[in-house]
Amino acid sequence: MKRFFCNSLFYIGIVIMILLGIAVGYNIDHNFLKLYTAKMGQVPIRYCIFIIILFIDYLLFEEINHYTFIFRYKSVSNFIIKSMKQEVIMSVILLLIFHLPIFILNTKEFINNIVLIMLVILNITLIFSVMLAIIRLLNVWINNRITSTSIFLLVFACLDVLLGHFSYFYMEHYIFDFDAIFVLPYVYHFYPFIFSFMCTLDIVLLFVTSKKMKERDYIIKQNEICE
Repeated sequence: MKRFFCNSLFYIGIVIMILLGIAVGYNIDHNFLKLYTAKMGQVPIRYCIFIIILFIDYLLFEEINHYTFIFRYKSVSNFIIKSMKQEVIMSVILLLIFHLPIFILNTKEFINNIVLIMLVILNITLIFSVMLAIIRLLNVWINNRITSTSIFLLVFACLDVLLGHFSYFYMEHYIFDFDAIFVLPYVYHFYPFIFSFMCTLDIVLLFVTSKKMKERDYIIKQNEICE
């Protein structure tokens, strides 16, 4: 982990997250909640957050994805759980850094809506956990994390455009799109069901990934790559 925190790209990512937080938090104090949720749904903001967090996770993955680390945790399942915890912690840190300028620029409004803000941070963290679980499963076959991440982002972006297209042209038959993916607790009153579904999906993906890694001799492959 020492090399990870010495990586200049990690700090560049932090700077970009701060700038994104300033972009979201600037001049929204007069209608904080609506403008905050609206800006969180803007395409540039959403995809910059996606790319930064997934890229930082890639750097973290490259640091820990070594057969010696997998042996240290005694099983593939323990290794996945450990790496997942580190990914979640890193996502939370980046999201808190992102929200810091929003807090500084809108202190009173931020505190008044602190419960919703915390739910949004929890929601985004869980979304990234599911995304990373999908990428981790893809990587079992591809064995190249940056390629797996790129494929996932491409498919996600295509689905985003497709759903946005149908929602725009067929509003009388509204189809869920990804504009509000970061602020689901604000948009849907039945969010607890969405939360439960994402948690269940995360657990299922974790189980499947662990099983497939064992079947495909993932540890041996990492040993061969390192040698």
